[in-house]
Amino acid sequence: MYRAVTLYFLEHGIDFQQENEQMLEALENIYIDFTQPLGAPYPRIRLNGRIVEEEIRQPAVSEAVSLVSVHAAVRRELVRQQQRMGEDKGVVMDGRDIGTVVFPDAELKIFMTASLEVRARRRQLEEQSRGIYQPLSKIIENLKKRDEIDTGREIGPLRQAPDAVVIDTTNMELEQQVELVLKLAYERMRA
Repeated sequence: MYRAVTLYFLEHGIDFQQENEQMLEALENIYIDFTQPLGAPYPRIRLNGRIVEEEIRQPAVSEAVSLVSVHAAVRRELVRQQQRMGEDKGVVMDGRDIGTVVFPDAELKIFMTASLEVRARRRQLEEQSRGIYQPLSKIIENLKKRDEIDTGREIGPLRQAPDAVVIDTTNMELEQQVELVLKLAYERMRA
């Protein structure tokens, strides 16, 4: 969702270096939701009704998203929209402050980690599948910078919720991760 806001700011020439009136006005015009087109394997993010799943993965968005996400007004607005999505429960959501700020009373919180190198390789493969190639070193640099910004920001910093289940995915295949998460979810549902 922060990537979608970043895309909007980039497309509309909104200055996001510091919180300003132009940014506040733009936030009033942003509505984010998800849709799952017929036959699609997973939901797609929509920005004001437009599917932007591919656009939000572009390098320009990746490089700017942490600069956008530090602003209190952006965080307030997206927390409001995320909480709207979760009103009826049963939502699966990921993000760097979901279990601590957005849904502190969630039924199940999972804090997934992986080594920086593995995260970078995964990102590189994801981008290559979309026809984007970046050197691994640039992706590592981007992830390091984003982690520093996100763990150090004052509002909604990246941190593990005390009641989160920690899963280190460094040596796990995607199928193993999914299996473990489903097992944890089913256990919670039965409790």
